[in-house]
Amino acid sequence: MGSSDDRTSDRVTDSEDELFDPAANEDYLPDHHSPETAQTEDEAWRPLAHFMLQLTGLTDLDSPEEVDLYDFALASSPCLYRIYATVYEWDSHGKVNYNREAIERMVTGLAPQLKSINICHTPPRESPELTAAERQPRPTWRGFGFDESQITKQQGKLHTLNLGVAGVTTASTFLAWSHITAFSGLRVLKIQTLISLDMLRCATDLQF
Repeated sequence: MGSSDDRTSDRVTDSEDELFDPAANEDYLPDHHSPETAQTEDEAWRPLAHFMLQLTGLTDLDSPEEVDLYDFALASSPCLYRIYATVYEWDSHGKVNYNREAIERMVTGLAPQLKSINICHTPPRESPELTAAERQPRPTWRGFGFDESQITKQQGKLHTLNLGVAGVTTASTFLAWSHITAFSGLRVLKIQTLISLDMLRCATDLQF
């Protein structure tokens, strides 16, 4: 007769087997590998594939992701007070990133109660895709994709601005932020990057 510990161990093992058995979780795990699913997905893309074959001069395809309605609701929420964001121009796959532009729009009226910004500049990992992307003009940000006509664009009123780590804070970057938010209202300004001499000269001319 087995002990109670053995029976408990058997139950745990059975539970683990069931947890990691795809057949036992077929209602929760979509079958991405079935031939039927693959054929359906291929058929859905077929019209676009035929259309692209006719564009003999096409050398690049830009397909920006749409902003989810719930993400936009969060970005424009009057309850939003503080954000932490990673900013970079391109990712390691050569895909453009618009976090910087989105943050600037949030500060200038989209998020009316936003008071604290903390930015981390994260350089992407080197890759052939990144090198190829950096040789091309950076596409202009088209906005969040929702109607902002009722939202007045105005200079921000941040209390805390942390320009993050990594990279160099230049005079142009510093001056740009002085237009985005009123420096006279800042209580905390952190610059944890390298600082250029031009940026220091620029800072002495601004009103805090």
